[in-house]
Amino acid sequence: MDAGFDAGTDAGRDAGTAGWVRMPGFPEGCAIERAENPGVLYQPEWEPCAEQPVGCLREVPSNYIRTTVGWHDGEHGYAYMIGVGTLIVDLDRGAIAAWRPPPPAARDGVCDIREVGIGDGYGAAYMFFRHETSAEQNFDRIYHAPLAEIGAVETPFADVTPGFTATSPQRLGVSRSIVAAEMQPAGATVIFGEGRWSALSGDPVVGTSQRLTVAGDFAFWEDWGSTIRIAYGSLDQPAMFLRDPAPGRIRALHGDGADLAWVEINDEPPTLDLYTAPVVFDASELAARLVGSIEGIQFTGMGGGWFVRVMADPEQLVLTELASGRTKTWLAAEGELITGYPPTYVSATEILIRARTLDATNYWLRLDPRSIPWDDER
Repeated sequence: MDAGFDAGTDAGRDAGTAGWVRMPGFPEGCAIERAENPGVLYQPEWEPCAEQPVGCLREVPSNYIRTTVGWHDGEHGYAYMIGVGTLIVDLDRGAIAAWRPPPPAARDGVCDIREVGIGDGYGAAYMFFRHETSAEQNFDRIYHAPLAEIGAVETPFADVTPGFTATSPQRLGVSRSIVAAEMQPAGATVIFGEGRWSALSGDPVVGTSQRLTVAGDFAFWEDWGSTIRIAYGSLDQPAMFLRDPAPGRIRALHGDGADLAWVEINDEPPTLDLYTAPVVFDASELAARLVGSIEGIQFTGMGGGWFVRVMADPEQLVLTELASGRTKTWLAAEGELITGYPPTYVSATEILIRARTLDATNYWLRLDPRSIPWDDER
């Protein structure tokens, strides 16, 4: 039984056993709650993929929306789901955190858990309130803690009051020390530390922020202006450019905390060149290395030494090893659709992707890249 967003705190099995309690400091018109027992809301079930019993697990479908936000620590995978509230789940052990807004009739405006981020062993939840008549009552609150603790945290990591008025987070980047937000439609990167924040925009970085990722105290992103370049900055360093491939442009920027990967597009001659580099915090130290040329970059992911592309016709993943440029190709089962979304996470030992059937049933697939044969050895 799914009590849903509109259920009261005692409605149904989900609401009754999860132990919903009100977050301190939230007004009556935005009484967001957290679950003291989130594990009852989601327990994963996995079965071997029939067509590939080794190195592939298929989730038993459930009534949740799966997102493309996740992280793998080398042993366990974590992801963000939406269903009976907003959940952070351990894909082996179940939900570890859950929050939900009040029913629509009890809201005095827009009240939401707007975005969730996971990375570097930490989770973050971005909650905001946009009062229907009084902007002075707006707030943006960011909660940030180790994954084992994030579901119980009640003190904001950062609190912006009055909050922003015409912008909200589209993507979060999370490390042990910061939470960075890609704010849209403002097109700015905003970085939050404990008790302080800064908008990383202004000359020379004046474009629209896309593809945000973080490492340590720094945020990295694609700056979409007259061209597309890699920008970076921190709470203590204004935004600057890390990579300008003029006359080319940057696409598909990714990072896993240790390395960056991106594609450089050139028109004359037309090429898509994949690059990688260790994370640095000074542009003069960037050691970009060409991995090789690729085809197609619509849905991509990176981590653990792999750059992954989700491709169509047929539905497939193409994995490029960043160290060597060698590739592996994994084909989805007949009738299984994986295009339309990037991977939820990519690590050295596991790739998590959203999949769906022709009747729109959605679920996750967990793939071990080590079990996929090399293309040059088939």
